[in-house]
Amino acid sequence: MNCKISVIVTVHNAEKTLRRCLESVTGQSFRETEILCMDGGSTDGTPAILQEYAGRDSRIRIIHDSNCSYGHKINRGISEAQGEYIAILESDDRMKEEMLERLYGCAQACGADYADADYEAVCRKGESFVNTPIQKYGSEACYGRVIPYEERGKLLACATGAVWTGLYRTSFLREHGIRMQESPGAAFQDTSFRFLAAMYAGKSWHSHDLVYEYTMDNPGSSIHDPGKIYAIPKEYAFLYEELRRRRAGKTEWKAYWKWKYESYYWNAARLAGEAREEFVRYYKEELGRDIRSGNLVREEAGEEAYGNTFLLLEDEREFLTRIERQHARGNLDVNILAAFLEKTAGRKIVLFGSGIRGQRFLKRFSHAGLELEGICDNDPDRQGSVLEGIKICAPREAAEKAAGALFVIPEGRYAEAMEKQLKELGIKEGDLLRFSV
Repeated sequence: MNCKISVIVTVHNAEKTLRRCLESVTGQSFRETEILCMDGGSTDGTPAILQEYAGRDSRIRIIHDSNCSYGHKINRGISEAQGEYIAILESDDRMKEEMLERLYGCAQACGADYADADYEAVCRKGESFVNTPIQKYGSEACYGRVIPYEERGKLLACATGAVWTGLYRTSFLREHGIRMQESPGAAFQDTSFRFLAAMYAGKSWHSHDLVYEYTMDNPGSSIHDPGKIYAIPKEYAFLYEELRRRRAGKTEWKAYWKWKYESYYWNAARLAGEAREEFVRYYKEELGRDIRSGNLVREEAGEEAYGNTFLLLEDEREFLTRIERQHARGNLDVNILAAFLEKTAGRKIVLFGSGIRGQRFLKRFSHAGLELEGICDNDPDRQGSVLEGIKICAPREAAEKAAGALFVIPEGRYAEAMEKQLKELGIKEGDLLRFSV
C-alpha cells in the first residue's frame, strides 16, 4: 500500500455519528491513505459499523483496545501509523472532501513539520446542521507563510489549538516524542501535544481554508463536563514535567506560563456555580505560588496576561465579572450560529464596527442569511464607504435611524466603551449584544 497519510479516527460508542464521520474520511479526494479506527471498547453498535466500512474499504484498519483514554488512542495511532503524515479525526466530526489534499500540498510545498487550517463549528438546528467559520489563529501574521522555528515564541505561543485541523509529519512527532497524556477518558489531553508541536516544529504553515467540521453541541464532549474541574491543571502538571525532562529553554518556559493561565482563565469561564468557585480558589492559590516563585513578573505582563493572572489577586471582583462575561459568551458559542440566530430572531441588526473584528463577524455569520439593517463605525474615514453592500454610517445616525434594532458589538479592546457610547445615544440594554468572534 502506498500510504502517505495515516488518519487516526478516535472512536468510543459512536454509533450515532460514526457513519457521517467515516463517509467524510473514505470520501477524501486524496486517496493514498490508511484509516486507523481506534476503538476504545465500544459497547453499542460501533464495532458492527466499523466492520461494515472495513469490508467496503481496504484502507480501514480497526484497532480494538480496551483503554478508553483519548490520549492513549492517539499515542497508539502514532506508533501504528505507516504514513508520512498523520491526521486526527474525532468520530462525531467530519473532514471536508479536500482537507487532506490541501494540507498535504501545503506541507510538501514548504517542507513543514505540520500544516493546519481553519474550520467550521457545527451544531444541529432541528433536522439540519448549521456551520459557521472559525478562524483558528488570532493574528493574520500566522497565515499564508512559512513560520520558522525562530518565531515559535512570537507567533505560536498562544495560538496553536484544534489538533484535528492539522497534518503532522510522522517522523517529527516520533523524533521529538510528541504524545498526549494518557489520563482516563477524554479531557483536554491534547495540551502537551499542541504545545510541543508548536515549540519544536522547524517549519509550520497555516491556511485560511475551512477544512474540518467540528461538532460543538455534543453533550458528551469534555468542554461541557463541569465534573472535570481539575483536568486542565493536571494537563499542565504533566506538561511541566515534560519540559523539565527535556531541559526546555527560556522561550518554551515563557510560553508555558502564558499558555497555562490562559487555559486556567478559559476553564474558570467554562465552569459555573460551585464548580467555578472551587476552581477559582485553586487558581488563586496556584497563581500566588507561581508569582512568588518568580515565574510570572508583573512588569512583563501585557494587558491580556495581566487579566488572566495579577488581576485575580489585585481586584478579584473585576476578575470574576470578566469571567462571568466570558462564560455568557461561551454559552452562546456552544451552539454558535443556531444560538445567535435564536437570540436575534425577528430583530433588525446593526453591526457596530467595520474593522477586523466586524469583518470577521460578517464572514462568520453572513453566509447563513443574516440580514443587517446597517453598519456603523466611529472612524470618519470608514463612514460613507460600503461594506457587504451596506453604507457605513456614524453611530449617532444609526441610533436615530434604526430605532428598536439590535446593536451587535464584536468583543475587543473597545467593546465596553462602544457599549457605553450606544447607551448614551439612547440604546437600551436589551437592544445591545456583545458577541465574541
